[in-house]
Amino acid sequence: MQTASVGTASDDQPAMPEVQQFLADLGIDVSEHRSHRVDAQAVAAADLVLTAEVQHVVHVAGSWPGTFARTFTLPEFVARAGAVGARAGAPMGEWLARMSVDRPTGLAYLQDGSVPEVHDPTGGPPAVWEASFAEIDEWCRQAAELLA
Repeated sequence: MQTASVGTASDDQPAMPEVQQFLADLGIDVSEHRSHRVDAQAVAAADLVLTAEVQHVVHVAGSWPGTFARTFTLPEFVARAGAVGARAGAPMGEWLARMSVDRPTGLAYLQDGSVPEVHDPTGGPPAVWEASFAEIDEWCRQAAELLA
């Protein structure tokens, strides 16, 4: 399995200082990392697109038709995959289809408030950042287990 990271903001930007410091405290140097803006090529190459926020799902699905079925917020993915069970070698498309049963679509996806998302810690104190990092780390660990 291969992973890649892209975003919806500017290209070629360094990680935020708070992110760099948190990861440095874990022994991970991201000082040379630069952002890459999501594009058609990245989305076409992805079997699964995980985002932080509902608005990011809407951006991807609205920009590249046919991608909604494989685009989820990270916490939404963990919750839905946890409910249907680990992939366990099932074809990705079939597994994602099982996860999409009763998933809100269209404006309901954007407006009903039921889709969990990662809360942006930008502007918050260090404790908010630490809580966000811990939450994201746990969701990533769960996602990796469910995808295995």
